[in-house]
Amino acid sequence: MARRKGLIEQILAERAKAKARREREERLAAQQAHRAWIAAERERVRAEAKAQRELTASRDAARKAEQRAKAQQSAAAEKGRRRREAEAQKASVAAEARQRRADAERAKEERLREQREQLDQATQSTQEIEERVRDLEEVLRSRPRTPLASPGVMEEVFNREGVEAFLSKLEGALLASPQPLGVPATVTVRAYRPEARELIVERQFPRVGIIPAELHYRVVSKALRVTMRKPAEIAKRYERLLASLTLRALDEVLNASPATLVDSVVFDGRVTAVDPATGKAVTPLLLSLQVERGAFEEILLDEPELDPCCA
Repeated sequence: MARRKGLIEQILAERAKAKARREREERLAAQQAHRAWIAAERERVRAEAKAQRELTASRDAARKAEQRAKAQQSAAAEKGRRRREAEAQKASVAAEARQRRADAERAKEERLREQREQLDQATQSTQEIEERVRDLEEVLRSRPRTPLASPGVMEEVFNREGVEAFLSKLEGALLASPQPLGVPATVTVRAYRPEARELIVERQFPRVGIIPAELHYRVVSKALRVTMRKPAEIAKRYERLLASLTLRALDEVLNASPATLVDSVVFDGRVTAVDPATGKAVTPLLLSLQVERGAFEEILLDEPELDPCCA
């Protein structure tokens, strides 16, 4: 009985030991499981943290890449803007340079044009003066080569209509003689003395101002300058002009008058002027002469060496 009781106790003790062992094993398994869970949880946390770090790093990298891209775009845009500004400035400088060159060229052309105009004006004015002087010098040689009136017709008028008609007809013919510009064509046949077969003729002379006071024009220091004629030259040319007009008038009178009626001419030359003492017009006598037809015909009016003042 006692032995059976010991066996039961032994069995119970083994059971208790087995239970205790199972409990220890369960506790150990639980502990291991808990530790495994803790390790897994730690691994999960680490994985999540790593994933979060990687995500953050990725986001940071993306943000930085975006920032770099924006910075590059901004730098490229700034570079482009600066390049465009530089090109625009360069183009502006080039345009200003072209404009300055164009302005300088226009100014040069304008100066040259003004100089040409001044030279042309000086040349033209000088030529006009020279032509004027030449016309006055040629007043004798440019006289009509045919009579202003037919001597035969004039003789018929004298015989048929009398002295007054003859004088009027002759005066009208003399007035038709073409004269240089500014030279008055006023010729008056005053009278006819039949006993001496002499005509008395009066001619209006131009004033001394008909001789150009200007000698020539030239351009000096970009300005048009005139050189004036010396008073002595003006006086000499005026004297020569009056002498030439006198010879021309005598030639025209004698050629238009029949030799059977007119053998000599009394010629008076007057000029209309203003008396500075009274302010009134006066006609002083500048020249008076009497010439015979035969003596006049001895004068070679077309001789180049002829000096009208000595004729």
